[in-house]
Amino acid sequence: MAVRISTGRRVSALLAIFLCIELLDEIVDGLIGAAWPLIRHDLALSYVEIGLLFTVPSLVAHVVEPAVGLLADGKRRFAAIALGGCAFATAMILVAGATSFLYVLAALVVFYPASGTFVSLSQSSLMDLRPDDEERNMVLWTIAGGLGVALGPILLGLALWADGSWRDVFLVVGALSLGATVAVWLLRPRRAFVDEDDDEPHVLRRAWQAARDPVILKWLFLLAAVDMLLEVFVSFLTLYFVDEVGAKPAIAAAILSAWTIAALAGEAALIVVLRYVGGLRVLRTTTVLVGVLLPLFFLVPGVTIKAVIITLVGLFSAGWYAITKAQFFKELAGKTGIAMALSSVFGVVQGFVPAGVGWIAETHGLQTALLGVVVVPIVLGVGVSSRMSAG
Repeated sequence: MAVRISTGRRVSALLAIFLCIELLDEIVDGLIGAAWPLIRHDLALSYVEIGLLFTVPSLVAHVVEPAVGLLADGKRRFAAIALGGCAFATAMILVAGATSFLYVLAALVVFYPASGTFVSLSQSSLMDLRPDDEERNMVLWTIAGGLGVALGPILLGLALWADGSWRDVFLVVGALSLGATVAVWLLRPRRAFVDEDDDEPHVLRRAWQAARDPVILKWLFLLAAVDMLLEVFVSFLTLYFVDEVGAKPAIAAAILSAWTIAALAGEAALIVVLRYVGGLRVLRTTTVLVGVLLPLFFLVPGVTIKAVIITLVGLFSAGWYAITKAQFFKELAGKTGIAMALSSVFGVVQGFVPAGVGWIAETHGLQTALLGVVVVPIVLGVGVSSRMSAG
């Protein structure tokens, strides 16, 4: 049964654990991004296979997650989080033992929906802990994620320095995620975040209404655009520096760390900035800056100058996900489980993007495959400036 502590202490403890869950999830993201050259070598992977490793598990997750998301507005939220955490830990162990493309594909097919359940429902619960402070909550969430992404390559470097391998880090993350799962279960609230009478037909009806709202659809589209830069592009970043620019894997991993540290600094600054400037104004300003830097990144030669430019991109794009997702949650007015469900459905098409990038990279080169990212700041800037934006 749940631990009997005061409501205030439980909320604070849950807040900390939810942020730790995001930290662990993004450690995996940073670790995979930094370790791709090593994983590719150990498992003899092609660009097409790497693209499929992003796409197939993502599509599976987008089939599973809508139903899981609807549970987030019901009475079984913490049971779903616990099951997702157990699957998350299992997937880490499977990845650590991967010996072939099909093996690691099966492991990631477990991991992606597990992450969607464990992490996304934790994010939804974080929003419900302090429903009047979505932007600050999302900034805290993204700071935790930024720390995780930065720690991933650092932990990989430490493992290699100690004569270990990328597999060892996955095992450690698996053990820590299991501990976080147990903590969430023990600290779960005695009462649900929502009305006990909030049954499935009612939730489905609200989800259908939200899916037809053009403003909500706009924010979903803008979140997908942000994902193209902050997830897809960054996932191929180390491979880009190794294969297209000629950097050594260790240098490429250091550049990825520089990106994530810059993004973390930007998120920390954003906590202060948002006290004086609205989030949408921050987006309008930074999209202009990144809109100049991204084309420059692809045009200039040399590892050093490219590293400096992409680090600045990481700094100025730091608040994009937090602010855009907070606006999305605001439009849904507390229906955070529905937010997860709609994001998952919308992400089905989005899930094909990494495979498309991998296919173009295999046939035309990785630089050509990544050039489309230059339109992201334009799309985001136009979107937040449209008349449908409130504020």
